[in-house]
Amino acid sequence: MEAIAKDTELKLKSFKTWMPLFPGFYDTAFSPDSRIDDELYDCEGNNLLIDEYKTIRFDVPCEMGETVWECFDNKKYSDDVGVAICEIFENMCDLVTDVKFDGIWSPREYNFKNDSIDCTITVDMEKFIEWIYANKEWVREYIHNNFTSCDGFMSFHSNKFEDWENDSNGFIDLDSTKIGSLLDAWCVQDKRIETTDYYEHEVYPWSYVDISKIIEIAEENECGYAIIYHDPDQLEAKFE
Repeated sequence: MEAIAKDTELKLKSFKTWMPLFPGFYDTAFSPDSRIDDELYDCEGNNLLIDEYKTIRFDVPCEMGETVWECFDNKKYSDDVGVAICEIFENMCDLVTDVKFDGIWSPREYNFKNDSIDCTITVDMEKFIEWIYANKEWVREYIHNNFTSCDGFMSFHSNKFEDWENDSNGFIDLDSTKIGSLLDAWCVQDKRIETTDYYEHEVYPWSYVDISKIIEIAEENECGYAIIYHDPDQLEAKFE
C-alpha cells in the first residue's frame, strides 16, 4: 500500500458518481407530496396560505389541490434539494474535499429504482485508500453483500474485493458505481452518515408554489378573492 501511494503521488481526484444514502424522491421523506398536502389541508376549502403573513381567501370554496400542483416547480425543488444534500455530504465526509451537484436522474418507471443525485465528488485519495486497506475485511464483506447476484437482482460487477482492487489499479481508477459504493460503505460503517442527516436540507416545498399563477387561474375562472394580512399593522387588501 505504501508503495502504491508513493509511486502515484496520490492527492485529489474527482469522480462522476451518485450521492450515497439518498433514497430518491418517490414515496420517501424527500417527496414534496406530504408537505404540500399538509398545507392544503390547512387551507379550509377557500383559504390558501401564501406565507406566514398572508392568506388568499376565495369567495367560494375551491378545490385547490390540482391547481397548486400545476403551479409547483418540481424541477427547481428537486435540484435545490440535491444541491443542499451535496453540501451536507461534503461537510460530513472526511474522505472528500468538494462535492458538486450535476443533476437529478429519474427512472422512466419507479418499479425497481428511485431517483438519484448525480454529482462530481473530489476525493482525498490518500485518506480514501488508507481507509480501504485499514478496513479491508469490512470492505470485502460490503462488496460481497451488495454485489452478489440473487433472485430479483443481477449484479453487473464482481463481488470480490481483489477484482475491484486489480481492475482499478489499487482503487485509484474506479468507475462511477464503485466509487459511489465505496463512499456509501464509509458512510454506513459505524453510521458515520445516515439518510436522516439529509433531512436537515431546509428546502421547503411550499416556497416552490407560484402563488401569482394561482391568482391568474382564479381570475381566469372569475373567482373573486381577497388577500388577508395576518400582520395587524396592515389592512386587508381586496381585489376584484
